[in-house]
Amino acid sequence: MRRLLLALMLAATAAFVVGVAIEHNDEHHPVAVEAAEHADEHGEEATPEHEAAEHAEGSEAHEESEELRPFGIDIEATPFIVLAAAASVLLALAAWLRPRAALLAVIAGVMLAFAVLDVREVFHQLDEDRDGLALLAALVATLHLASAAVAALLASRGGEPAGATGTIPA
Repeated sequence: MRRLLLALMLAATAAFVVGVAIEHNDEHHPVAVEAAEHADEHGEEATPEHEAAEHAEGSEAHEESEELRPFGIDIEATPFIVLAAAASVLLALAAWLRPRAALLAVIAGVMLAFAVLDVREVFHQLDEDRDGLALLAALVATLHLASAAVAALLASRGGEPAGATGTIPA
């Protein structure tokens, strides 16, 4: 079971990091796309500076209304993403090395909290018409929920004794 928990947590973390990288990469391209759309709609070509300013104003207003900021923290900022990924990997490692019931219960709670944020991200990506990212966020949510369930099951069984290494018997 610990192997399953480790695999689920690492898969969720990897998919999460890939999704964030795709989303951040997509955010660098809208100015050029909007400039082309603006030129087509109005029959004239707008200057890149005008389009960039227009995009920045619209983007800021949109981000403020759509972005989740618990306790004023931008949870989509790169430092938070790195921290979340590192925490997931460290928790997975801790579950592998010291599978105590209390630790597993904490892991179940953290994975459940991540799943809640992932489900919120699914709806956000659907609102932004990014179906591929919404699907990836749904996969990450599923992996986090499965991790929470496995961790909770292991915790309910009292974890494993200190001597258990998780190796396959010979």
